[in-house]
Amino acid sequence: MFILLSEALSPRLEYVASHLFGEMLGVRLRITQDRTEWEASDEFRILYTREAHSDAFRIVPDGLLHETGIRPVKPSMAICGDLPVLFPAYEGDLPFDILSAAFYLLTRYEEYLPHRIDAFGRYDHRDSLAWTVGFLDRPVVDIWAAMLQEALQRHFPSASFPKRFFRFQPTYDIDIAWAHRHRSLFRTISGAFSSLLKARPADAFDRVATLLGIRPDPYDAYAWLDSIHERHASAPLYFFLVAGSMSRYDRNISPDHPEMQSLIAHHARRFRIGLHPSWASGDDAGLLSREAAMLSELTDTGPVRHSRQHYLRFKLPETYRALICIGITDDHSMGYGTVNGFRASTCTPFRWYDLGEERGTGLVVHPFCFMDATVHHELGIGPDMALSSLLGYLEEVRAVGGVLETVFHNSMLGTHPMYRGWREAYADFLEVAGRPYRDA
Repeated sequence: MFILLSEALSPRLEYVASHLFGEMLGVRLRITQDRTEWEASDEFRILYTREAHSDAFRIVPDGLLHETGIRPVKPSMAICGDLPVLFPAYEGDLPFDILSAAFYLLTRYEEYLPHRIDAFGRYDHRDSLAWTVGFLDRPVVDIWAAMLQEALQRHFPSASFPKRFFRFQPTYDIDIAWAHRHRSLFRTISGAFSSLLKARPADAFDRVATLLGIRPDPYDAYAWLDSIHERHASAPLYFFLVAGSMSRYDRNISPDHPEMQSLIAHHARRFRIGLHPSWASGDDAGLLSREAAMLSELTDTGPVRHSRQHYLRFKLPETYRALICIGITDDHSMGYGTVNGFRASTCTPFRWYDLGEERGTGLVVHPFCFMDATVHHELGIGPDMALSSLLGYLEEVRAVGGVLETVFHNSMLGTHPMYRGWREAYADFLEVAGRPYRDA
């Protein structure tokens, strides 16, 4: 349907053009550097060169897509209405090089450059362009794609584009399956003594009451989640931590425990299951492979293909390369653990481009924009304000027909007093997110 003439071909151009036109706009695009072929084509013609043409739609290239290697790029910026754009151009049919701009943000180019790290060794969001300029809360790549579609339709009135539809994807990280149940005697006794030593007798009583069956485990939100997803016909995705040994950051129930195995099998029969690689596996490729194999065996539904890093601890390109090596096809780690928002500036899943090797890969990155633990632990925001923030993200994503992926934890949706109000706020959100969306 569309044909694009470029002065040169490159893996970068092929990658981002395929995503913008194919995945986001839903149309077919051919790329060529043969001007004769382009001139003779009866398809809608797009020019990605610095020279103009009388009847072609023109995007002025910045040059980023014709480079190889990684250099300290600092994109120029402009404001178009209320929307920031990167690599602005003062000629052509768009006010910026949308292809270079989308490539820069989707590949997380800035994360390959020297940057600060936070207390967990992760890329510090304060070094990101989206944070410093102020568009972290907007999926600007999706908004740019809508701008591109409108411009193409003005230029080519007979062109047609399929409508994009909003989708909500709830996901859950099962870091600690139960607060008190199914733990070793040593951990139970030491936990009770710790509560008493910290002058928290209520915690010690709650632990004993849970073990005696007087109270439900405060992290056991599974039946409630099953019922609420059945009511809203949702298709949740659960990520299980199956660390073989305990550590400061890996504190789940042992995957050898029959109850843990039963919990995983129960969810695998009804929903999609993903791996939550342990903190320790981030430095041990062999351990990562063993954890993936273990979870696959426990689900009994074939190899596990989805993954989300524990504590969102990942480094580009090493972590994604390691996931590909063990057969992971879909990663859900693309978000920050310190602030909410669109880390890759999009709410549309996209294939990962390996900048180090200059090639697109088959790994699909599923970005998320909201995590409960970030709001509660990092920002100190209560459930009511969190709900307001979440509804804001919902409207942003609905407006562009994207995928709203959220991250919640069973612990925060249970009955622990520390998380009072979160279950109710989440239920209220699901009532809104599940409603059919109609254009105004």
